[in-house]
Amino acid sequence: MAVDTALMMSLDQGFSTIPTLRLYGWEEPTLTAGYAQSYDDLKLTYLAQNKIPVTRRPTGGRALLHDDEVTYSVTVPSTSSHYGSLRDIYTFISVALKKTLADIGVCADADTGETGSRGVASCFATRTKHEITVEGRKVTGSAQRRLKNAAMQHGFISLSNDIERNLACIRWNNPTEIEKTRKRMGGINDFVNGPISPKTLEKALIRSFESLYDITFVNDGVTEEENGIAESLLHDLEIGLVAKT
Repeated sequence: MAVDTALMMSLDQGFSTIPTLRLYGWEEPTLTAGYAQSYDDLKLTYLAQNKIPVTRRPTGGRALLHDDEVTYSVTVPSTSSHYGSLRDIYTFISVALKKTLADIGVCADADTGETGSRGVASCFATRTKHEITVEGRKVTGSAQRRLKNAAMQHGFISLSNDIERNLACIRWNNPTEIEKTRKRMGGINDFVNGPISPKTLEKALIRSFESLYDITFVNDGVTEEENGIAESLLHDLEIGLVAKT
């Protein structure tokens, strides 16, 4: 989360002018909460007992347990041809995600607009227009953050979903929403004959962006400025949850 934010801030502050696609995974299951999400939404005792780290995202949205997935961030400066409104960027990325799934043999559902339950703390309780479901089960999620001169969208593509553990991290005010949300959760490996690896999914996603938008990616690390920004943010992101409980 800190590196994603640093990439956006580097663009906003003029340290860089290059759009970035960052792909990564998680060393251990980790819960992220939305930027403005209440800590009351989370079962903090369960998270502590199961040694599940918690961090706060720089974007909005609801709580999510990251595990067997590919996580992405796209950062673009306001000078880029790929910059646009909130909806423009969501669409730009959603088209690439759908092509990626199609290329590996997963057929996404047609767009149906926003569906699901409002006021529920889990990311999987709702599906926005630009998020993807397969046979009614949500397999991607996304959120944006915008600064004066840059924007970032990050999200996930779920390979498999430990549904019960994901649900157990959330405090539910209405028990009937648990079963509704359970039926909306999935991963792309539920819909293919053989499991897709993170590396295969990452390569397919890169190919989709390059072929759709005439982009050539260069594999590179973070700059000295970006690393400095990330380090300055890391402490706050890690202790933010603990400090308010």
